[in-house]
Amino acid sequence: MSKALSDFSVAERKKNCTEGLKRVEGRIKIMKKKVLIITPYLGRAGMERSLGLLLDKLDYEKFEVSFLYFKKLYKKDESSYLEDILNKKKIKFFYKPFKRGLSLIKMSKKIKEVIVEVKPDVVLAREWFQAIASVRAKQKSEHKPKVIGDLRNNMEREFLAHVKIPPLQKTYKKLLHQVDQLVCISEGVADNMHEKFKISKNKLVVIHNGFDFDLLKGTGEQKRKSNVILAVGRLAPQKDYPTLLKAFRLVRDKTDAELWIIGDGDLEKKLKKQADMLGISEHIKWLGYQKNPFKYMKQATVFALSSAWEGFGNVITEAMACQCPVVSTDCPYGPSEIISHNKDGYLVTVGDFEKLADHIIKLLDDPALRQKIAFNGLNTVKTAFSPDNMVQAYERLFSKT
Repeated sequence: MSKALSDFSVAERKKNCTEGLKRVEGRIKIMKKKVLIITPYLGRAGMERSLGLLLDKLDYEKFEVSFLYFKKLYKKDESSYLEDILNKKKIKFFYKPFKRGLSLIKMSKKIKEVIVEVKPDVVLAREWFQAIASVRAKQKSEHKPKVIGDLRNNMEREFLAHVKIPPLQKTYKKLLHQVDQLVCISEGVADNMHEKFKISKNKLVVIHNGFDFDLLKGTGEQKRKSNVILAVGRLAPQKDYPTLLKAFRLVRDKTDAELWIIGDGDLEKKLKKQADMLGISEHIKWLGYQKNPFKYMKQATVFALSSAWEGFGNVITEAMACQCPVVSTDCPYGPSEIISHNKDGYLVTVGDFEKLADHIIKLLDDPALRQKIAFNGLNTVKTAFSPDNMVQAYERLFSKT
């Protein structure tokens, strides 16, 4: 015969209540989706900031996150923004470096090791190579998580740049088709995946990067310069700095502007030699890698992006958030999805250094125009690129397993 509630002592009631809460908490914990996030490296790119935003804002009442990476790009005396987030959120992470050259088999084995240990419901693999390695790891494992690839760049350019052997291209494309879902950072990337790689539209989801205004809190008040052009990005072919340097040569003919360049890379010596030949070296500041580029964006008069291709163009939204008016090439893909030409920025044809220079000069010469473009750009970021929208879109994907 069961007892009536009144038959229990106060102590017994408290005990039963505590045990009931523990059972509920246990059920909630069991219901959490396990997510394994894989990225090729911790280091020095906008990609790290967007991933850091996701990890910082994710609902940890719903998701239990583990993290895997293979390489550190930052120096020993530097810290990684993403590593700071991992420690802050107490996320379990795995560092699996390669002693020798990277290969699909090696990476898939390392991913399988973590899948076996963590048993995730979902794997979010940043970049295409990590995505196909995750598919192979899933095939070799008894545990079968959903694999979501997260494409951050112009896939056609990246794929063809790294995979030149036709049999490998065929193998990799076959694995790419076996990824359960593909997140594309822009509509252009999604269209390209469907048209060139024949990926079903049902598998493609577009999630634009959001911008976290909290990143600006540590930058303090910065005095806006009247004659500084800023560029941010790796010194690599993708960013097409030769076009920017030629444009700056024309800008110097009509203004006393300076060019500040944030970024490092293999092309540094070659670009500095080009600057010497153009007679503009003394007016350029090569600032190298900067963990926090936002204080420079707050100081700059104009932001310039000369890229030959992008996946999205994070630096555009970052400059807009810092109220720095933007002139960008209309490269594939991303800038035209952010900028409305003549409203919140300017778009020019890839490689057209004369038009790039014209729009930079126009902004340098007209403070009222700069203010208008900067104001509109800030509103664009606030309304169209909310961090909440981005995080919620990922959470919906993680929940569909």
